[in-house]
Amino acid sequence: MDRLQKLSEDLYSEFDPSLPAYWANGKFVDDAVKHINDVFAAHKTMILECGDFPFGIPVSKDEQRLSRLLNPVRSDPFIPEPIRDAVIDLLNTRLEVLMDTRDTELEKYARGLAKGKREPVSETGGIHNKIIEQQRLRGCGIGAIEEEVHAIRALMQDYFDRFNPHRRWFEGKRRRPKAKAG
Repeated sequence: MDRLQKLSEDLYSEFDPSLPAYWANGKFVDDAVKHINDVFAAHKTMILECGDFPFGIPVSKDEQRLSRLLNPVRSDPFIPEPIRDAVIDLLNTRLEVLMDTRDTELEKYARGLAKGKREPVSETGGIHNKIIEQQRLRGCGIGAIEEEVHAIRALMQDYFDRFNPHRRWFEGKRRRPKAKAG
């Protein structure tokens, strides 16, 4: 029970504005662009001469957080299989889409610098918006993710309800709407 409670809290943490993992607090594009700009400034001559940015893109804090959530779930014997499968599917998909969209746009930015086609930027809104839009188009927009998290938490509730000895009593006592006389 404790493990499912913790998993539920971890999954929901990015939708709670009072928590550090809240999705709107994520500055992964700002951090990555700053890193690219710093590396470019330090190695500008070499990068422009070779026309490539061979230093890679740093792993975001979101990717690290999702991986930390995913890895223990894969083999946790205290998570029922349907819940585990749903969590693994959600987190695998998110990681794949996050890494793909982030890498695509940030590598495009870094290549533009390396080829001398653009200057370093400090305003990252355009890159950020492209990444967010691609995530949304691939089913990983923040609204879709929140719906999936709620669905997984509902699976958890259903699982716990199966062990509630009063469940049948409550179900029998629910008020049912009266049929309308025809």
